[in-house]
Amino acid sequence: MKSCAVSIDCSSTPVRGVGSYSPSAKFAAPRSYFTFVRTGLFGWTVHQTDNKFRYTNPVFLFDEIDIIIDPRFWDWSSDAWTFDHIVCESYYDRLSTGIHDPAPFAVRRTTDLTSGLPGLEIYNTDGIFLLNYEDNLAQAPSSYWLPGV
Repeated sequence: MKSCAVSIDCSSTPVRGVGSYSPSAKFAAPRSYFTFVRTGLFGWTVHQTDNKFRYTNPVFLFDEIDIIIDPRFWDWSSDAWTFDHIVCESYYDRLSTGIHDPAPFAVRRTTDLTSGLPGLEIYNTDGIFLLNYEDNLAQAPSSYWLPGV
């Protein structure tokens, strides 16, 4: 089992759990297009540590869900990403034993209703999506658009 640290190499890590993607798994867009990532799950609390979202349930304290995002996705880049390469792993950690059971997840494109900016929703699909965590993604440095500034 690879470490969940930022240095994880997702190119060689199998995705655990089955992903669903909207509009599709092979939908590609530049990373620079997305301005935020949202996640959440009804009845669960979400915490982010580096490139990992950890969902904890206040009723079932020993059940946790981890969704690990490719750490390269967080940094600004003009590189294109297909949706099936954003999540490295998605699993349940039952009773905090370190034994990981596959957990289904979703990656979908969304638009902020207030600002109109595009982003992603990434979440576990065993429950009802309920936004309770949002993180802004790094944007292009001004020198990218105006060389010499």
